[in-house]
Amino acid sequence: MISSSNKSNILKIDNPSSVMGFVSRFDNYINIGAGQDKSNFVIEIFGNNNYIEIASGHMARGLKIVVGGRNFPAKSTKLLIGRWFSVEPNTNFYLSNSGSSLSFGDSCMLSNNITVRCGEMPHLIFDISGGDYLDKNKSVVFGKHVSIHRS
Repeated sequence: MISSSNKSNILKIDNPSSVMGFVSRFDNYINIGAGQDKSNFVIEIFGNNNYIEIASGHMARGLKIVVGGRNFPAKSTKLLIGRWFSVEPNTNFYLSNSGSSLSFGDSCMLSNNITVRCGEMPHLIFDISGGDYLDKNKSVVFGKHVSIHRS
């Protein structure tokens, strides 16, 4: 089961999804709709004000989502996944930079061993005085009916 270190984090997970991992820091939001079958997720969030929304109808056979990291918490990232999303085992989404976003439209399908990175981890550039990220990333957007396979 997913654990949260703070009551300000909101976790809404419909059955029959299985979600392992943790949410650290404050004001994070996770909403996972009902899947087609028992979907498996690992979610690790390091940071504040991060948002994950996975629509109903998904089939995830092993999706790991990592936001930020122990030494570089991320804030205000966004992951949006549309309806009827399908993903095979060993697929990873990394939202390393604050403000980065990743979205998939409806009816997308990913094969196994796919990694999508939204950030420059492990090569992040920080402001030495304030500690803020200097290398801001734009959004990564996949439209509807996208299929991604290993070659």
